[in-house]
Amino acid sequence: MAGQAKRPDGALAAPLLIVLALCGGFGPFAIDAYLPGLPAIAHDFGVPASQAQLTLTGFLLALGLSQLVLGPLSDQTGRRRVLLVGLAGAAVASALCAVAPSIWVLIVARILQGAFGGAGVVLSRAIVADLAEGIGVARAFSMLMSVQALAPVIAPIMGGLLVPTLGWRSVFWFLALLGVGMLVAAWIIIPESLPSHERITGGVGKAISDMLFLLRFRGYAAAVAMFIVSFGILFSYVSASPFVLQRIVGLTEEQFSIVFTMNSLAILGSNLTNARLVARMRPLDIATRATPAMAAVVLWLTLAVLVFDVAGWAVIIGFFCLTVCIGFLFPNLSAVALEASGSRRGAGSALMGASQMTLAAAVAPLTGIGNGQSAVPMVVLMLVFVICQVVALLVLRTAPESRTA
Repeated sequence: MAGQAKRPDGALAAPLLIVLALCGGFGPFAIDAYLPGLPAIAHDFGVPASQAQLTLTGFLLALGLSQLVLGPLSDQTGRRRVLLVGLAGAAVASALCAVAPSIWVLIVARILQGAFGGAGVVLSRAIVADLAEGIGVARAFSMLMSVQALAPVIAPIMGGLLVPTLGWRSVFWFLALLGVGMLVAAWIIIPESLPSHERITGGVGKAISDMLFLLRFRGYAAAVAMFIVSFGILFSYVSASPFVLQRIVGLTEEQFSIVFTMNSLAILGSNLTNARLVARMRPLDIATRATPAMAAVVLWLTLAVLVFDVAGWAVIIGFFCLTVCIGFLFPNLSAVALEASGSRRGAGSALMGASQMTLAAAVAPLTGIGNGQSAVPMVVLMLVFVICQVVALLVLRTAPESRTA
């Protein structure tokens, strides 16, 4: 099956790539679909915004930390079985979220949803790295993220329609049905991509050793660092935007969904553009050009918040430009990092995913400081992350193993 999933040019067949993208997109969809209902969750349970955002924090921590187990486990047992179990568990956990009687039950259910959902995130990347070759790797990641970018396009639309009419619980019933659909599609389409003779043995100790081994390489470590702080910038926007745009700027739930959808389309557009650019430029060179652009965007947002008193037009423009930059950073940094992982692709993908989600889990409550009435925490976090991004880029450019990336 694996051979049929790969084209002669080293790229992946479209049906496989689409299903992998859907599996990897469950996590982002489970975040973005319920974001319009986050203020409603806080209101219904009578809790402050920072406590309601724990449903996001718990999900992200579980989504990230579970990858530390699932990625190395798939290096030892194969990808397909781990992926199918994860998709089934995510569907069940989504149903538990829908019937949660209290904020704490919802938080626990979201943790389970994130833990099982981590399988789709980590294994979609690992399977791409298993099957694609040469320039097909960066191109496959661009196309993978292009399809995944449809999740935050569709998700806020669904959330914006479901929350005002059927309530926030309807979002989780929708996610449960989506999980079942992805399980069926994965069962039919996705092959076992890691042959038994390429699997690594050694248990938990070997998995930890593999991840520590990868961190010794500056090219891998710096690419992962750039990836996770880029995600930190993106998630500062994702977690703060419902409150910044609805409570401060004054958009309705429907208007917020429209703005969020436009920004998701910006990621989609830059991902598709990147898929063409990698035929002429190295992934590392594209990421190098996108980094100063991101720094300029963060500076713009800082001025919009601190100087122009959260001017709605300036914030919306800044958010749009931020998402454009993200579309040129994520696929290229993923390609550079996983190419540097060699035979430890599961561990490399797991460490990258776990780090980004753990950072995002810390970001969510920090952006809620001020009970959703201030955008200052958001821009402060973005400034810190963009400085770290520039430093990591300087390290990556000088790493010996990055000269051909």
